[in-house]
Amino acid sequence: MKNFMIEVLMNKGLPFEEVAKEVEEYINYSTGIQTIFQMQWLAERVRQIETAPKEMVNPWEYKDEYNRRLKAVVNRRIESILKKDKRPEDYMVKGSKDFLNYLKKLNLQIYLASGTDFQDVIEETKILGVYDFFDEIVGAPPNKMMSSKDILINKLLNEKHLDARNIVIFGDGKVEIELGRKIGALTIGVASREDELGGIDFIKRERLIKAGAHAIIGDFLEKEQVLKWIGII
Repeated sequence: MKNFMIEVLMNKGLPFEEVAKEVEEYINYSTGIQTIFQMQWLAERVRQIETAPKEMVNPWEYKDEYNRRLKAVVNRRIESILKKDKRPEDYMVKGSKDFLNYLKKLNLQIYLASGTDFQDVIEETKILGVYDFFDEIVGAPPNKMMSSKDILINKLLNEKHLDARNIVIFGDGKVEIELGRKIGALTIGVASREDELGGIDFIKRERLIKAGAHAIIGDFLEKEQVLKWIGII
C-alpha cells in the first residue's frame, strides 16, 4: 500500500521525501481500518492537490487498482505454497498457527475480523491452513464502506450476548485495540517485525500502546505465558 500511495501522489507532482513521510505516517495511523477508508484518504489528498471536483476522484477506483496489485503478490505466494517452495508458516507471524490450534484444543471460540475483502480473507485462510480454526470470519463487505471489526464486535455483544470481560482482542492495528478498550475487553497488541514475522517493531509498539493495548507481544512463540497472563490456563 505504501508504494502505491507514494506512486499516486508523486504523479501529482509532489516531491518524494514529502510524500514518503506523509504516507508512512498515515499508514502507521490507519493500520487495521478497511482498505476503502484508506483509499478515501488518498482520494481526498489528490483532490486537495488538484482542486478537482469530488466526483472526479473515485476512491473505489484506487481500491480496485491497489487490490489488483496486491492480488498479484498474494497469488505468487499462494503458488509458492502450492508448489511447496514455501510453507504457509513462511507467511505467518511466528507461532500463530500453533497458538490457534492450542486455543481450539481449549474449546475457546475464535473469531477473525479483517479489513481485507471477505472472499480474499476466506481464500487466504484456507491456503494458510487456518480457516477451520475460526468460528466465524468477517471481512470487508463488497462495495460498502463498513467496518468489519465494528460489525463483529456488535455481533458478539448484541447477538451472541457475550460479556466483554470474556473477550480478548489480538491485533496489530489501533482500530481493534481502541474498539476493545471501548467495550471493556482485554486487548493485546501484536507489534511484529514484518521482515522477521516476529520480534518487536518499536514503532508499532508505540502506536499500539497509545491506542490502549493492555499488553504487547511480537509473536506467539510463548503461548503458555500469554495464556497464563490472560488467565485462561
